Amino acid sequence: MNKTRNFNFTICFLFALFLCTIKGNGQSVEYYHLNNNNGLSNSAVNTIFQDSENIMWFGTWDGLNRYDGTLFEQYRPQSREKASLSHQIIRSISEENNKFLWITTDYGINRMNKQTEEFDHYFLDYHKSYIYQEKSFSCSINHNGIIAAAFKGSGLYLFDQESESFTPVQIDGYNSNPAITALFFDERNYLWLQEQSDKLLRIEITQDHQAKLIQEIILPEKVENIFYDQNKYIWFTQDTQLHYINVYDIKPKINPTDIKIEGTLNTVYSHNNQIFIGTTNGCFVFSNNRLVRYLDTEVSVLSLYKGTQDILWIGTDGKGIYQKYKKPNFITLIDQKRFAHTNNFPIRAILQDKNNNIWIGSKGGGLSRISYLGVPNFETFSNYNVGIGRTYNSVLSLAQGNNCIWVGTDGFKLQYFDTQNNKLKYPDFLDSSLAQAICSVYSILQTDSSTLYVGTSGEGFFKLSINTKNQIENITQFKHIDDNPNSVSSNIIYAILDDGDFLWIATRGGGLNQFNKKTHQFSIYKNEPDNSNSICSNDVISLLKDSSGKLWIGTTSGLSILTTDKDGTNKFKYIEESSGLPNTNIHAILEDCYHYIWVSTSNGLAKINPNTYQITAYYHEEGLQDNEFSDGAGFANAKGTELYFGGINGFNILHPSLIASKDFTPNLILNHVKVDNMPYQIHQNTIKTNYQTGSISLSFSVLDYLDNKKCQIAYKLEKRTLISNKKDAQWSYIGNNRNIILNELSSGEYTLYVKSCNSEQVWNTPMQFSILITPPLWATQWAIWLYILIVTLGIWLFYRVKKTRLIMNHELEMEKQEKIKKEEIHQAKLRFFTNIAHEFSNSITLIYGAIEQIFMNENPDVKIKKQLLAIRRNTERMHEQIQELMEFRKAETGHLHVQLEQVDICELIKCTLDNFIDIADSKKINLTFDIQENLPLWIIDRSMLEKVIFNLLSNAIKYTPTEGYIKINATIDTNNQLIIACTNNGPGIRPEDLSNVFNRFTILDNFETKLSQGLYTRNGIGLALCKDLVNLMGGVISVNSEINQYTTFTITLPHHTDNEISVVKEMMTAPQDKTAGLFTNQRPIVLIIDDQEDIRTLIKDVLGEEYEVIPASNGLVALNILKDTLPDLIICDIIMPQMNGIEFISQIKKEKRTQYIPIIMLSSKSTIESHINVLETGANMFINKPFHPRYLKAAVERILKNDSMMKTFSESPAAYREKYNNTLISKEDKQFIDRVIEAISNNFGDENYNQDSLSSDLVISRVQLYRKIKQITQSTPGDFIRNYRLKQAENMLIHTDKTVSEIILECGFHNKAYFYREFAKLHNCSPKDFRAQKGQDEDAKSTDL
Repeated sequence: MNKTRNFNFTICFLFALFLCTIKGNGQSVEYYHLNNNNGLSNSAVNTIFQDSENIMWFGTWDGLNRYDGTLFEQYRPQSREKASLSHQIIRSISEENNKFLWITTDYGINRMNKQTEEFDHYFLDYHKSYIYQEKSFSCSINHNGIIAAAFKGSGLYLFDQESESFTPVQIDGYNSNPAITALFFDERNYLWLQEQSDKLLRIEITQDHQAKLIQEIILPEKVENIFYDQNKYIWFTQDTQLHYINVYDIKPKINPTDIKIEGTLNTVYSHNNQIFIGTTNGCFVFSNNRLVRYLDTEVSVLSLYKGTQDILWIGTDGKGIYQKYKKPNFITLIDQKRFAHTNNFPIRAILQDKNNNIWIGSKGGGLSRISYLGVPNFETFSNYNVGIGRTYNSVLSLAQGNNCIWVGTDGFKLQYFDTQNNKLKYPDFLDSSLAQAICSVYSILQTDSSTLYVGTSGEGFFKLSINTKNQIENITQFKHIDDNPNSVSSNIIYAILDDGDFLWIATRGGGLNQFNKKTHQFSIYKNEPDNSNSICSNDVISLLKDSSGKLWIGTTSGLSILTTDKDGTNKFKYIEESSGLPNTNIHAILEDCYHYIWVSTSNGLAKINPNTYQITAYYHEEGLQDNEFSDGAGFANAKGTELYFGGINGFNILHPSLIASKDFTPNLILNHVKVDNMPYQIHQNTIKTNYQTGSISLSFSVLDYLDNKKCQIAYKLEKRTLISNKKDAQWSYIGNNRNIILNELSSGEYTLYVKSCNSEQVWNTPMQFSILITPPLWATQWAIWLYILIVTLGIWLFYRVKKTRLIMNHELEMEKQEKIKKEEIHQAKLRFFTNIAHEFSNSITLIYGAIEQIFMNENPDVKIKKQLLAIRRNTERMHEQIQELMEFRKAETGHLHVQLEQVDICELIKCTLDNFIDIADSKKINLTFDIQENLPLWIIDRSMLEKVIFNLLSNAIKYTPTEGYIKINATIDTNNQLIIACTNNGPGIRPEDLSNVFNRFTILDNFETKLSQGLYTRNGIGLALCKDLVNLMGGVISVNSEINQYTTFTITLPHHTDNEISVVKEMMTAPQDKTAGLFTNQRPIVLIIDDQEDIRTLIKDVLGEEYEVIPASNGLVALNILKDTLPDLIICDIIMPQMNGIEFISQIKKEKRTQYIPIIMLSSKSTIESHINVLETGANMFINKPFHPRYLKAAVERILKNDSMMKTFSESPAAYREKYNNTLISKEDKQFIDRVIEAISNNFGDENYNQDSLSSDLVISRVQLYRKIKQITQSTPGDFIRNYRLKQAENMLIHTDKTVSEIILECGFHNKAYFYREFAKLHNCSPKDFRAQKGQDEDAKSTDL
């Protein structure tokens, strides 16, 4: 019995000793070192001072330093700045009225304005006998603001506030002027002077600057240095022996001590009855008449200061500054070096058992048990391997069981440690069906004596039934099934939490699961990106239900808190880094005895107030094993008095009861203000600037010298409004950022509130700053009153001028309506002239046809012939006017489109001039042109340019008098623009009419007037058309004229590139029919379709002698005729009732029986679009009304004979193929060439037949056609078609008597000049010369050339 009692007593004693060891040491002395690496200007620190704002100031051998707990700001002498320090060696610092600092240097005393950071220099009378010495100047300030100064060997000087200068002062009671070497004020405001004659004088200074000697003390010989400890003692050494003088004695005297100073005495500082002494051998505390070393290192100490937060600042000679302070020690570190077996193994699981043993599971180090942790000589450590090798010797989870510790391993089955037998065992699986599946156990929970829940990585979630012998009697596995929403959401389980009838399950990738123990039903909570009330991440690692019932969920993306509304709705609150978390990867969550929530992260620990959610972070430098902790490695004892967190370098034990409440609230101070990045001097916390300001930046300091990075800043900006004085704004929390930047503030008055907190998130009272952004002149208050006045006057004037304004508006509206009406009339006239053009064309055709019939069938006498010629000439003029009008209409309505191509300008002008040579000769007009040499091909619309030149020449011919001149010039200017000028002499144009030369309204009105008067005119329409055409081509046309002298029209056309050339789709037409009637002895049948009987009669008269003519009044009648009779040729009008010409052509082209009948279309529409539309429909030729009967007859004859000639001669594929007989080609290529030649021979007379048409006929792509023909013939498809046509023309020139014009037409060449040019390239002669060389006489009809 006694042994048992003794054993129990021993256990209790050791445990009590363990608690005392762990908890008893509530504070520890800590050091923090600052040097040049932190921004200190020099590591030799002569003096230290903390001003009234708690800013630290350090005087060094190289400048003054300001320190706010985060950053150093340095002040050095600047040779070009008079307001900088006078010298870099700083000896002392003191403060005056919270506004100025007095800095003593080795050359001069400096008064620093803390707001402007400018220095005033005071040299006393030192410069009169300047010999540089160290410690030359002395300066001190008493509590009454009296400032005394001296330089080595000088008398006493006092500072006069009014004159801001030093004045020498005589000491009453002292016979001679003292030679001062040092001075200082004591706490009783007495001034002490050290004289060169080894005297120490105590002086009383009155407010009116009178100095009176109070006491004179004779110093011993060889006194080295004298120091005042800022409290009650003056210290000095003599032959290394330490002496002191108590300034509070009635009659102070010298008191020697028994202490010998090793080295030199550098400084003495007293605070709270502690006296700190700095020597060249280190820092000491004077206690009980002996020196105790205070700083471990033996570095030379030059200065000492006890500041806020109970920090002793120690300035050294060469080692910078030491901060020495007492720190609450509530974190105990158990690092890996303490237990050799766990070295370098991350801690993954921690558990404290019923006997207070600490169980540690590590990754690679197995299972460890620590007994009597922290008790010297009694602490024991045991280690157990759970697997073979480092990979499998990993413990990932631990749980308290029935007389055992359940151990979850990585790779092996579930194990347990038998605490009675001290052995690690595998449980017996009475139900072995799923025993092998229980591996990689990341979480274990025993809810009662017979139920064990296990979470694995990959195999899901298990429920085990166990007996008292820890045997597994039954296993139920819960695994994720894709198509089963009632299954667990993921097979990777990291944490299990018991919650009565439910379990909370943390899964990786599957969110949070709630498991009903009775029904085995799962409820799943996942992140919903569009729902701010959902869980923050689906990657859940740790869980905790706190004492208030809140569920805390740790994820890899932050901390979520599950709460339930009154209506039973579950919501998640989200805490992330912006809220103060040091990191969002939450590894473990615990609650302490004060109900604070602690979380371990990948970057330190965080303590969270569950009510306010204020967060305090702790890091490695505060005693943590590392900033990185491990998943699930956390444990709290039953009362929450000890918290365990494991990480990569050991584990920490936290004792919340030892956390000292921090009442210290650091000062928040404004460092500087910048407006648009320029320094700004703030006055009375007010910033005033104008509306053009881009940014306002304010820099702050939080003067916490221990936990500065935990101190945060928040601000809010409120704008004052007319309705209320303030506009509510939300606080913006910017963490430990110390800069506030306000961008693009609008005009107005603002109040900026700025507050800071200490390391425990206790916020101070906000600072307030007024910001006034002045508006622009037009938005100032007096300007607003002026606006009101103006508005009032405006309203008054409005009523005065209302009637006038209404009249003006009415007039403007009438003018607008008149313009609209004028435009409508203009367009109506154009539409009217266009619509009757067709009718005019028919009438002109009848007149023209009748005249030609008379000339052909009769021989009128001279007088009648002269009249007939006049009729024909005026008919032609009328036709020209109608064509001009229609072109003008097209330009007006935007139906003209530019078709760019390369044009030979010289050739184009020459061809156009040919039309006017005869009339110019008849009027004896000198028609000349001057073309720039080597004028390149110009990319332009050929047709448009030709019309423009034609109209300009026509206008010039009209107004040029007999024996006058017309000049055409073409050149390229310096801007690479084509300039064409047409100049003629004559009456000229009046200056007032120049603006109307191209005016469309004036021109059309003039045209209408002259027509109504029966007068012939070409005035204007052609010029207006010229302007529209030139504008369409991107050019400019202008006119210059002098009365009775000349008129010049100038065209300026831009240069286009090859890439801009328009690619006009070449139209495909059906091959022409070879009619049977052509080759019989019967007369060919011609079907005439026109709704006007006069036209039908005219055509019948013209063709009736040689052809069988069948008339039809419209398309429907013609279709009925075609049922019985198949004509050899159809002549059809376009505009007809019931069925027009286009519809008729479309109908007959659908029938195989009629689709090859050639068709000639008649119409008054002469536009290229009309031609294309007709040819696309299937017509072979287009003839404009009015037409010449001979032309119609020749066209009919040529079309019918062409079919006959082509059939007998030129349609044979063999004739053309001989050209390539010299080239050896395959059978397939020969067949291909035969098909190509056959397709071309069927369509070579169609001028629109091109390579696109050929590729369509051969059912082959354009690229394939190009490659095939190029490979066989070494020419492009376009060249092949052209050469074929030239070959046909060559044969016709030799074997037929057709004119060159007819051959050109039948061979598909639409441009006469083009044919001549290409023929000449091939034969080096004209077609006429070619025919002559072949021995045939020129046909009589060749005169048509």
